[in-house]
Amino acid sequence: MQYPDYELNDVLEKVLILREKYFPSLAEAIKKINLSNDNILRNVYFGIFHPGLDIKLHVNYNHHTNRGYLGLIVPEGDVAMKICHDKLYWEEGKFMILDHSYPHCPHNYTDYDRVVLVVDFFKPDRPREEVAKFEQEQVRQRMEDNPYSLGVFGKSDRVKTEDFIKYGLAHQLEWDKALDK
Repeated sequence: MQYPDYELNDVLEKVLILREKYFPSLAEAIKKINLSNDNILRNVYFGIFHPGLDIKLHVNYNHHTNRGYLGLIVPEGDVAMKICHDKLYWEEGKFMILDHSYPHCPHNYTDYDRVVLVVDFFKPDRPREEVAKFEQEQVRQRMEDNPYSLGVFGKSDRVKTEDFIKYGLAHQLEWDKALDK
C-alpha cells in the first residue's frame, strides 16, 4: 500500500479545503465560533458507525480536549459508548460530551448506520498556546503511525497496561453490572 506523502501543514490545508468545498455551512459556523471563542474548536466532522462496528478499548492521550457528539441519525437499539464503568447512548438531536482521555470503546450492535457530528474542543484549563503545541506533536506522531488517519488517531492511542489497571480493573465489577442492564 502506498501512503500519500503529506506534511503536517499540508494535511491541515487539505482538510480545510475539503470542509469548505463539501460542507460550506459547517465551515462558516466553525469560523464564527472560533473567532469569538479563541479558536476553541479543534476538529469537526461527521462520524458514521456502520452496523456491527465494535471499536476496541482505546484512549486519547490529549488531556486538553473534550469530544462532543451531536446525534443526527441514531437507530433504535444498542448503539453506545462504554467509558470506565458507564454505558452512554447516543440520541438524535442531543449533544453528548466526553473526556476521551479515559479508556472508552464505542459500538453499534444494530442493523443500521449511526451518524453524528463530532466536535473536538479545547478545555479552558491551560493556555491555548501550550495545548496547541502539545496537540501539534500528537498529530505529527499520529501521521507517522498512519498518514490516512489525517492525525485523528494512531498507535499512540492504544490503552496502556497501567490505564487498564487504573480504570478497567478498578471498575470491572461495576462495569460488568452496568453492561448487563
